[in-house]
Amino acid sequence: MNNINTKVQDIKSLKEITVPINKDIHLFRKELKDSLRSEVRLINILAKYMMMRRGKHIRPFLTIFSAHICGEPTANSFRAAAMIEMLHAATLIHDDVVDETKLRRGWATLHKKWKNKLSVLMGDYILSGGEYAALAIIDACARFLPGIIGNQQSVEQDSFSNGILKGPVYTRPESFNSETVPDELLSGNHALIKEWKDNQGLIRTYKRRPELLNNIKLTKKQKKLLEELDSKDIL
Repeated sequence: MNNINTKVQDIKSLKEITVPINKDIHLFRKELKDSLRSEVRLINILAKYMMMRRGKHIRPFLTIFSAHICGEPTANSFRAAAMIEMLHAATLIHDDVVDETKLRRGWATLHKKWKNKLSVLMGDYILSGGEYAALAIIDACARFLPGIIGNQQSVEQDSFSNGILKGPVYTRPESFNSETVPDELLSGNHALIKEWKDNQGLIRTYKRRPELLNNIKLTKKQKKLLEELDSKDIL
């Protein structure tokens, strides 16, 4: 109950904070809507669904406030705010696909509702320059520097760190919408948990990026698991 009250209070506070830029927020949302408009009807449907389940828009609001600090917001300010929100939405869509998340902000995720291919379609953007791609490379490399990520184990256990993809991730509650956390993760047996995570990562790699398996040395158990998966696919 306290968590609900805290969230309500946060929303109230955000509304109070954004009172001075209410007119700007309207212009930003119009810019965002126009930016997501496409000649492809399917993309319009996906974009409309995304707009219906929007978040707090904190990033665009900060962009607008920053524009006020430097003078007055211009058309480019609202365009920048819309771009930031679109990039943020793209990262969420990516995370939902990778983590196989079924709900986002209480709504079915794009990949759950329209499958992965359409989610990727909505999550891809043409870049006007190499700056964003360069930033992605910088961020991907910086993760390996000591102190950049709070918990170094997060880097060591992430996808591609050992040549394969990371397995599914679970959180509380233990059961939600008929989906339950696997018994292995609740066992308290660290060896069993590690084995389950390793196996799930191997299975996910086999299904999504099988070419990666050509570059790693497999144990006898891993080879046996892959042989079983091959047999199931043949049947």
